[in-house]
Amino acid sequence: LERAQRELLDFGATGMSVMEHSHRGKDYEAVHNEAIALLRELLSVPDTHEILFLQGTADPFAGWDLLEAVTARLGRRATLHRVEGGDHSFRVRGRRLPDEDIGRSLAEPAAAFVHRVSG
Repeated sequence: LERAQRELLDFGATGMSVMEHSHRGKDYEAVHNEAIALLRELLSVPDTHEILFLQGTADPFAGWDLLEAVTARLGRRATLHRVEGGDHSFRVRGRRLPDEDIGRSLAEPAAAFVHRVSG
């Protein structure tokens, strides 16, 4: 917790929080890759399986043109679920939904993905 507290405002001694880093930068990419690797290890997910990422359309960290192009290139291995108007936390401006309701709204596409990839 102390490390998380320190790095909240100064991730990896870069002078910025991880959220301020470009999603194309090496510092963020290292976090992204480590998170995927740790998730695969924790859940015993082999490299032959995919991991679903959900995305809000108002998230400034992800351009929809790029996400749609990558998803199209990956074909059936990739699923892009769009949360219309959702920001990086899936909150929609002008709507006040509790975190539990936001989580429930993401459960259905996540369950559908798990059903599809589990055969």
